[in-house]
This record gives sequence, structure tokens and C-alpha cells, in this order.
Amino acid sequence: MNAIFATGNTGKEPEIKTFEDGGKEARFSLAQRMGKDQETQWIDCRVKGKLVDAVVIPYIKKGTKLAVVGDLRIDSWEKDGQKRTSTYILVRDIELMGAKNPSEDNENTNKEEKSDLPASDFGDLPF
Repeated sequence: MNAIFATGNTGKEPEIKTFEDGGKEARFSLAQRMGKDQETQWIDCRVKGKLVDAVVIPYIKKGTKLAVVGDLRIDSWEKDGQKRTSTYILVRDIELMGAKNPSEDNENTNKEEKSDLPASDFGDLPF
């Protein structure tokens, strides 16, 4: 199995498309910058199925920090006699990584501390 993992902030509101059969697809781009002096890289992402209603619509807005895991896809087509390609991640899983501004981070932290979920220590992971 091949998988690609990417993190970044969404550049704009996700575009949601609803099909005749009721299925949905969301499209958004993640902005990545590896260092202060480097150019921003944009990674196109597409989400289909249950994740659209469960995660994308209620939680993902412009500036949301995310981690996505999915499959790298390349679409090819011809337009006006020229071959075109589009590379994107077909997302299988999304993790919300934090808020856009520090005051929202503090609010989210307080909510998480009150959660009934058990605490986990992932300090021994190699990444």
C-alpha cells in the first residue's frame, strides 16, 4: 500500500460538490512552507464519502491546520491539443491539528482537558 502524508493550513474554504446520487466530494488545498525563506507549496486534496459530512463541512474552514493521509493520484486529459495533468491527494483520513489563532488553541486545549478520553503518551514514537 502506498500512502502520502501531508500537513498544512487550508488556503480557502473547501469546495463541496453534491452529485445526483447524493454523494459528496470536497476539494481544498493545503499550504506548506518548510522554512521562512522558502516558497509556499500548495497541495490539492480531494475528500469523498462520509468524511465530507463528518469532518470537512463542520470543521474545515480557511486557515484550518490539518494532517491528511491518502493516495497520490494523477489525472490526465487533453485540452486544446495540449496534454494536461493534475496531481492531488485522495484523502482517506483527516486529523485536525489546531486552531488558526492562539486564542482558539487555548479554548480547544481547555475542552480537551475536560474530555473523558484517556490520556495517551506518544513520546516514544520515532516521528
